[in-house]
Amino acid sequence: MIQVTCTHCGLRVLVPSTVQGRSGVCFGCGAPMQVPIMSGNDPLAELRFKTGDRVADRYVIDLEIGRGGMGVVYKAHDDLIDEAVALKFMNPRTLSTQRGQQLFIREAQIARRLRHENIVSVHDVSSTAEGVLYLSMEFLQGAPLRAYLRRNRNARKLVEVRLAIDLTLKILLALEYAHRYVVHRDLKPENVMLLSGERVKVLDFGLAVAEEDNAAEAVVSPDKPKKLVGTVAYAAPEQHRHQAVDFRADLYSVGLILRELLTLRTPIDEQISLMDARTDIAPSVVAVVDKSLNMEKERRWQSAREFHDALKTAYDESYRRRTFVESAAEGAEAGSTEDMGYLE
Repeated sequence: MIQVTCTHCGLRVLVPSTVQGRSGVCFGCGAPMQVPIMSGNDPLAELRFKTGDRVADRYVIDLEIGRGGMGVVYKAHDDLIDEAVALKFMNPRTLSTQRGQQLFIREAQIARRLRHENIVSVHDVSSTAEGVLYLSMEFLQGAPLRAYLRRNRNARKLVEVRLAIDLTLKILLALEYAHRYVVHRDLKPENVMLLSGERVKVLDFGLAVAEEDNAAEAVVSPDKPKKLVGTVAYAAPEQHRHQAVDFRADLYSVGLILRELLTLRTPIDEQISLMDARTDIAPSVVAVVDKSLNMEKERRWQSAREFHDALKTAYDESYRRRTFVESAAEGAEAGSTEDMGYLE
C-alpha cells in the first residue's frame, strides 16, 4: 500500500501499489492527486534531496549524513526555530501498512516526550507531500560508537576500562529514564552517539515497535517465517525466539555493547572470555557483564538502575579504592618525619 496526501486539504489515503503513477482527485476536497511511483530497485530513491531543497516549506536541506535500511538522515536548517536539525525520513517499505504507520507516529510522539541528557531530542514527526514519514531531531556534533570501535579495532588498541564503563553507565541512565515510557528493542553501537567530553546520546527509542507490528501485519501465511525486529547480532534471545519483549531485552543488548567495548569483538566474532581478552579487567566487572548476558531474562539484571549500580560498584571497589589505597600508602611514605629536624 502507498500513502498519498492531498496537498490542498491534507487528507491522507492508502492506495494499492498497483496504481503507482496514476492521477485522481481527492474525495475530501476534489483537488487533483498524483500517486507517486515507488522505485522497485531503490525504495529510498524518492528521498534523495539536494542542498537547498525545502521540505514542508520549513526545512532547508544541507547534506545527507546517513542512509540505511530504516531510512535516510539529512542535516537541515529549521527556519521555524532557526537552528540545525537532523531529518530522518523513514523507508516507505519499512512502514508499508497503515497500522505500522500509525504505530510509528504514536511511538515517535512518545520519543518526543523523552527529555534526558543522554537521549537525543525529537522535535517533531510529520510526513512529506508524498506520504513519507519523517522525524525532526536534535542535530548532534559527534560520531556513532560504531565508528569509535572500528577505529580502535583497526589500531588494535583496547578501550580503557574506565571509559568503557563510563559510556555504559550513561547508556543505562538513558534506559532507566526511557523505560518508564518505551522499550528501545534495537540498541547497538550505531544507535549510540559519542559527543565531545565523553558525552553520550542514545537514538531511535521505540521506533522498532512500529516496524515489528508492521511486519506482523504483513505476514499473510503461517508458513512464512517471522521477521526478527532489531539487529540480529544485538538482539536478545527472546527476540530470536519471537517471544514477548520487555526492557530486559535492552539490558541484554547493553551487555553485548559493554563486552564489545572491552574486547573489540562484535557479537558475530568468535568470543573469548574477558579475562583472556585483557589483563586489566576485574573479576567483579566480569560477573556483572556475564549476568547481563544470561540467556534467561529472569536471571539478568531486572532494571537499568540495578545494572547501573552493580557495574558502578564493581568498578569503584576494584579500581578506584585500590588507586586510593596505593596513593595513600605512597603519600604516607613520602610524608614521614622520622629523623627530621625542626626549623623556625
